[in-house]
Amino acid sequence: MFRPNMFFLLLLPPIIFESGYSLHKGNFFQNIGSITLFAVFGTAISAFVVGGGIFFLGQADVIYKLTMTDSFAFGSLISAVDPVATIAIFNALNVDPVLNMLVFGESILNDAVSIVLTNTAEGLNRGQVSDVNGWQAFLQALAYFLKMFFGSAALGTLTGLISALVSSLIL
Repeated sequence: MFRPNMFFLLLLPPIIFESGYSLHKGNFFQNIGSITLFAVFGTAISAFVVGGGIFFLGQADVIYKLTMTDSFAFGSLISAVDPVATIAIFNALNVDPVLNMLVFGESILNDAVSIVLTNTAEGLNRGQVSDVNGWQAFLQALAYFLKMFFGSAALGTLTGLISALVSSLIL
């Protein structure tokens, strides 16, 4: 039986590794601010707009009613776009490398943001974020999001550094 965690543990790492390995690092790091801005804020805004729309349409009995956290989880899942066709057309038309890198870099990072936002919504459903109203719930969800986002980045960086150290000692 295929469990969802198997996707994150077995299938996703080679895909991310290949994307990072074939990445033109100069263009990426020259535009990291814009890429991060588009990926983090663009994906978060999209998740909130889609999730809020789903929630309010459910409250108006236009569609199936979902809780706010379920609506946000759906919005988070649907907000990660993968512009494979766009990047293929960009490569065929020899589009400006900066534009190509903005779209490609944003597509790499928005997947991570979407995963963290979805895990935050799951944390809300599991009670890892307390059932309080208003700003307290928002701040707890934001703290959970930041902990997951920066914790994952730190873990990935540490793993990469250890792997580089081990491979430099072996080779």
